[in-house]
Amino acid sequence: MSILEGKKLRTREIPMQVLNLGLSRTGTTSMKTALEELGLKNVYHLGYEDEDFAFWLAAIEAKYEGKGQPFGRKEWDHIFYNCDAVSDLPVVMFAEELITAYPEAKVILTIRSVDSWYDSMVATVCNPIYKTLYHRLPAWVDSQEQALCDMSDKCEKYTWQNDFPKYGKAYFHEHNNLVRKLVPKEILLEMEMKEGWKPLCAFLDKEVPEKEFPRGNGVQAFIDEANEHTRAKYLDLIKQYSIVAAPFLLPMIGVTIYHIGWNK
Repeated sequence: MSILEGKKLRTREIPMQVLNLGLSRTGTTSMKTALEELGLKNVYHLGYEDEDFAFWLAAIEAKYEGKGQPFGRKEWDHIFYNCDAVSDLPVVMFAEELITAYPEAKVILTIRSVDSWYDSMVATVCNPIYKTLYHRLPAWVDSQEQALCDMSDKCEKYTWQNDFPKYGKAYFHEHNNLVRKLVPKEILLEMEMKEGWKPLCAFLDKEVPEKEFPRGNGVQAFIDEANEHTRAKYLDLIKQYSIVAAPFLLPMIGVTIYHIGWNK
């Protein structure tokens, strides 16, 4: 049964203009900010507070496990109905499908050296700490958090085969080469963040802003956001389950504070 079955599907409100199909940790957050600075209204970039994890889990299972029908334009329009650009995981796992669904959109491939990308991924997305008990415990009683964990696990399985040190760099090259193969050169921009505004503005036919090109979501910012998300989840669970859960959850919060620091 499709996750959208029985639901009234949302329809597109604004045209899709840009598909940023660069991998996580290639400057996708900076690019999101830059695109919005240039006048795009809403760049889709999945975050902790979004409610789309179950949707993405269903999309991944349909594509990679044959569970249900693969998603097409109507499903993508439902999730991206008010977005004029998209970026980052798990979006980039559907590069071919989105290029087919939105042939009118220009494509950006954010890039960096494979070694610097690998190091950044190891320090953030693929850091083993995010698999440990004190980061995963809230998923036991929070369905939204469980969907996030399930989606994240599927992403790792169908990208670098659950072994980033062994297969991460190969996936980096495989993904980027796929995008290059699928997209005509005249509607594709490969760009490193250090290049700044000029190539992006020329590609999108926009004036160059006077302000500096945005820089965001560095390694420490990623870690801080992940830690804050974990702390907030524990506090939410204590509020929700009150006296029943407190004797169990308070020690776990203590462990969390010890490991990651309350004020970091």
